[in-house]
Parts: sequence; C-alpha cells; structure tokens
Amino acid sequence: MLKSPEWHLLIVWYFFLGGIAGGAYFTAAIADNFGGPRDRNVVRTGYILSLLMIGVCGMLLILDLGTPSRFMNMMGAFKFKDPMSIGAWVLGVFGLFAFVSSALSLSADEARAGAAPFVNHAMHLTVHGVLHLLGFDHETSHEARVMEPLETRILNELGVADPYATKAA
Repeated sequence: MLKSPEWHLLIVWYFFLGGIAGGAYFTAAIADNFGGPRDRNVVRTGYILSLLMIGVCGMLLILDLGTPSRFMNMMGAFKFKDPMSIGAWVLGVFGLFAFVSSALSLSADEARAGAAPFVNHAMHLTVHGVLHLLGFDHETSHEARVMEPLETRILNELGVADPYATKAA
C-alpha cells in the first residue's frame, strides 16, 4: 500500500506560485510571438514575473528539503522514476528559459531605447556577465578601471563599439 504524501504548506505554495509562473510565462510568450509593439509591457512583465516566481519556488523547495545540498544532489543526478528529481529538473530548466526570456526582453527594450543594435547590446551583456563569473567586478572605481577596459577590448575584438564611450560623452 502506498503511503499518503505529506504536503506541507511550503509545497502547496510551491505548486501555487509555480502555476502563476507558468501562466505568466505562457501569456508573455503568446504576446511576444503574436502581439505587437503595444504588448511589450505584457511580455516584459510576464517574463520577469515568471522568473521571480520560479526563484521563490526554488527557495520553497530548498526550505522543504531542509538543506540546499539535497536540491543540488537532485540536480546532479536525473532519476526518471523519482518525482522529486523530475520536479527539480523541470524547475531548473524552466528557470533557465525564464531567465533567458527575461534577459532578451529587457535587452531588446534597452536596445530600442538606445543607439546600440540589439545584437551588440546582447553581446555586451554576455561579455559583462562572463567577466563577473570570472571574478571581475566594478563596485569600486579601482575595480571598474580594471574591468571596463578589458570588457571594451573584448567587445572591440568582437566588432562591438565601446559601450562606455556614450556614457562618458
């Protein structure tokens, strides 16, 4: 006989907020693919809301599991017959899609508002993010004097104009 699942309030909220995230992402994707310029706010809001809700869902799942290492263990080994493993992977993959969609939506809006073409803006954000992942920062003026020239040199080699030249002008 199967044991009845014990769903605590954290898991109830996890499912509820996960549903909101899925609905927000679906609405944003429909508006993004079939809407017009008037729908940009719906697209941006939907993607960002789904990203935020997925982040909260991840925290709720980790709280329910008791320790972050249990969640990371589930992400490290996919088990097809384990519902918790499937749920953790769905959460991770959906979170990745929500992040990419949010970033693309925001960078497209910023590119429209500024002079930089979308591809250049996306490349700038990618290089900037990778430099942060490698340990570079710009919290202090000294750190900025190290990171910004390196970022500008990399972008120049990729054929992207200096993004900080317009800021200084």
